[in-house]
Amino acid sequence: MGAKSYQDGVKSEQKAVAFLQKQKHAVIRRRYRTSVGEIDIISEKDSVLHITEVKKRRTLTLAREAVSERQQSRINKAVEVFIKSSETIYDGIQMNVIFIANNELRYLENAWCL
Repeated sequence: MGAKSYQDGVKSEQKAVAFLQKQKHAVIRRRYRTSVGEIDIISEKDSVLHITEVKKRRTLTLAREAVSERQQSRINKAVEVFIKSSETIYDGIQMNVIFIANNELRYLENAWCL
């Protein structure tokens, strides 16, 4: 990944975090990395753990297509690592995606199951 792509990703995640905070999410971690996968944003709202993947592309359609089953599987494995290391017990887990294209943001809750 080039420096510009990395910076675009960081900016997109910052927009996503700001959006989630406006929705009353408490952000726990950003860019949580494990040997099995990475989670862009981990947050909590109303005792539910929210796992949010952020995708920025030229169009919202391309952003939606960028979340593959393989990537979902890697994120799921990273969530399992996070849960095992966390001392907090959550009432549930929700997998979400934030799509960003042309300064437009779309939030898809319950995008897939763990």
